[in-house]
Amino acid sequence: YKRQIYEAKQRKTIEIIKNTSKKSQEKIDMICRLKEDGYWDACYTNSVRETAELMLESIGVLDHLHALITNQDVEAPKPSPAGYKKLMNRFSVPSDRTIIVEDSIRGLKAAWSTGAQVIKVPMNKDSQPIVSQVNYEFVTSNLDDNFLGHYSDWRHKRIAKLVDLMGGEEWFKDKTVLELGCGYGLSLIHI
Repeated sequence: YKRQIYEAKQRKTIEIIKNTSKKSQEKIDMICRLKEDGYWDACYTNSVRETAELMLESIGVLDHLHALITNQDVEAPKPSPAGYKKLMNRFSVPSDRTIIVEDSIRGLKAAWSTGAQVIKVPMNKDSQPIVSQVNYEFVTSNLDDNFLGHYSDWRHKRIAKLVDLMGGEEWFKDKTVLELGCGYGLSLIHI
């Protein structure tokens, strides 16, 4: 019976997503702007991969994410922090340089246990998340000064290391250099 219930739930979830989800330019813009700011953008969800991908694709953000971790990719789902820790390890990002935006009690427990900066999605009077309020301004305005200080220090060190690797500032003369938002990596296009 468990398998039948699971399959019925997945069919209903897929039907709901297909009938109600629509592209969210605001979410696409948020992820793109965070990428431009140098953040890795990833999703860890307690959903199965099929429905997670369908939902993320339907709102238009799947192709903009650096990674997706579902409950099928970890030993224990939320409230275990396993998925968040897996993402931090994948990108070699320490918890004090990680931002997690969460909308569920299980997710918040998982997020808080990582030591990352956690931003809680606002709730309505029925304790349901108001995900429509989650945009670039919401995320960046909720970062604490300690996190922003770490990020700024890290970015200056990264640029100084790049200058050193290229043999000093001379290499950059007469070149247009575009820094692409790549988290702890740095991609350069010089023209």
